Amino acid sequence: MQEKVAQSMMNFWRKVKHFFIKTSIGQCLGMAAVLVIILEILGFRSLVDGILYPFTHPMAYCVNTLLLAMTFSIAAPFKRKYFGYMLVFLLWLAMGVVNCVLLSMRVTPFEAADFYIITTGFAIITVYLTVWQIILVAVAILFGIVALIISFIKFPKPKGHKFKDGFICFILYTVLACGLILTLRVSGVIPRTISNIADAYKEYGFAYCFSMGFVDRGINKPDDYDASLIEEISDMIGEEGERPEKTPNVIFVQLESFFDVNRLKNITYSENPVPNLTAFMEQCPSGYLTMPSIGAGTANSEFEVLTGMSLDYFGMGEYPYKSVLRDDTCESLATMFKSIGYTSHAIHNHSGTFYDRNYVYPNLGFDTFISSEFMSDLDRNALTWAKDSELVEQVVLALDSTQGTSDFVFTVSVQGHGRYPSVELDYEKHVQITGGITDPIKLCKYEYFVNQMYEMDRFIGELINAVNERGEETVIVFYGDHLPSLEITERDLKDSSVYQTEYFIWSNFTPEVSLPDRDLYAFQLAAYTMRQLNVTVGVTNRFHNYYFNLEDYDEAVWNKQLETLEYDMLYGKRHIYGQKNPFETSKMRMGVMDILVTGVQKEGEQATVRGKYFTESSVVYVDGDAVETQYISRGQLLVLEGEEIKEGSLVKVVQVASDLTELAESNEFTVKK
Repeated sequence: MQEKVAQSMMNFWRKVKHFFIKTSIGQCLGMAAVLVIILEILGFRSLVDGILYPFTHPMAYCVNTLLLAMTFSIAAPFKRKYFGYMLVFLLWLAMGVVNCVLLSMRVTPFEAADFYIITTGFAIITVYLTVWQIILVAVAILFGIVALIISFIKFPKPKGHKFKDGFICFILYTVLACGLILTLRVSGVIPRTISNIADAYKEYGFAYCFSMGFVDRGINKPDDYDASLIEEISDMIGEEGERPEKTPNVIFVQLESFFDVNRLKNITYSENPVPNLTAFMEQCPSGYLTMPSIGAGTANSEFEVLTGMSLDYFGMGEYPYKSVLRDDTCESLATMFKSIGYTSHAIHNHSGTFYDRNYVYPNLGFDTFISSEFMSDLDRNALTWAKDSELVEQVVLALDSTQGTSDFVFTVSVQGHGRYPSVELDYEKHVQITGGITDPIKLCKYEYFVNQMYEMDRFIGELINAVNERGEETVIVFYGDHLPSLEITERDLKDSSVYQTEYFIWSNFTPEVSLPDRDLYAFQLAAYTMRQLNVTVGVTNRFHNYYFNLEDYDEAVWNKQLETLEYDMLYGKRHIYGQKNPFETSKMRMGVMDILVTGVQKEGEQATVRGKYFTESSVVYVDGDAVETQYISRGQLLVLEGEEIKEGSLVKVVQVASDLTELAESNEFTVKK
């Protein structure tokens, strides 16, 4: 009897071994089952949590295993399937490693959206990686390519391989993976809308969440979407009222990673790092502002504030700046204020091509955009980010550039940006952390960050003083775009959520409507501000203000109506606008001052170009070709290839971004004898 049992067991294990080693179906399943655990070890950055993942998250483990098996099965029909398996394995492993590395630098995991903003990442890679780390990454990539080439040549082709068997394997796993995912999403076991990406990756797995970022884009058409439903919403929110009597200047200031650091538990400081924030939160309408992300996602914070739309209804981790708004127009604060006679300006003390703002802002209706390429002699912090104090001059410049019209100015700060240093850097310490942190690396990071908050808080006071001195009625809205990437959790805060920053609305006159303190979502901030000014233009503005008037409302209905409205405005038939898109791409100019060339003087093999409003991003072009240029001052550039300039040459100055995008150019100056 025992021999029969032993023999049966032996036969069973032979069949199992044959299934996983000899059959394509078993090979794909076995590799996927192991790879999921490896990816979760990297994602959790914990060996124990990754190994236990099949037991702590059995449903997610099955979904991720089938999904990875489907990707392996793509190679199954082909004779070089072993090479294909290795290629798929290495690609997933590389993405897992990238995810692990990114999680050491920021809160949000590696997403499909990162591929859409890859040029943005390249622009700031030196902030996050040292030169040697970049070299090591390049060497690793090169080594991987060489290994793949060798493997392609050396890997054996399986004997007796049949295309049909491999194809059946591919169809099987495609049907199983897609069927299970669709069933779980339709049944609500896996939600479509994800508010916390970091938690979603832990709950539903790296492979699933990462993959959904590619296929789940935009806003799904609501089941009951039609003209009559939009008409109901339109009747509910009412029509636009008359233009308000007062049209003060309106300035929104989005502060990078800014929040009240006094909210951190048990940490003490030599003095209050943010005294202006503390004072104005008490004096002005203010509250907590719930943002769409933590540690990253500045462009998505912008999107919600500018459009009044929630990102909850978009695809997982989507950046509308890199998808729908890249090529289409949309209602925004800029278009709303322009409709009542304002001029709309955007200002950012970083590159104009960051997050494709040079393409997106015209689709949002901005008239001008002052980026760092149009700012000279920028003061920079220890991590080379431009300090926010420069923005005072730029805001005043934008306000002064128009005569007879009110201005809307949307300003995006950058000084508080990470990656925060783990070693001491040379910078002025205004505030010391006096207690609460003992780990030297954490102390280094936090103390650097706190001192950036101190200087950004000082900028708040400087901007308010500068605006007051101009003597025009003005409203300024200050808010933080998200919490910093410092691994802050709910347990580290005295109150509130890690998704909440602060806002306050300052004005130098008595507004028509007095606002009480109120906690808001980022997509409600614009409407709340316009409520104070009695401005009723804009669909999302009227929608949010309708619900502000209701003490009690059904949140499910509110969510459904907002989702339907957003779908109609961006992807549907635009019933809310009479089935047409009323917004055109604006003819936005970069900068507010004309770059001017007034003279060219040859000096041997060099030449001097004189003019106005030059910056470090100015490049001299001679007869259409860029020449090596050195910035001297706002009125002078040195051409190091002066021999290129001859009598009759056409010389102009072009503002060029770090990715070599040409943003604006001067007049053409003809060189005379």
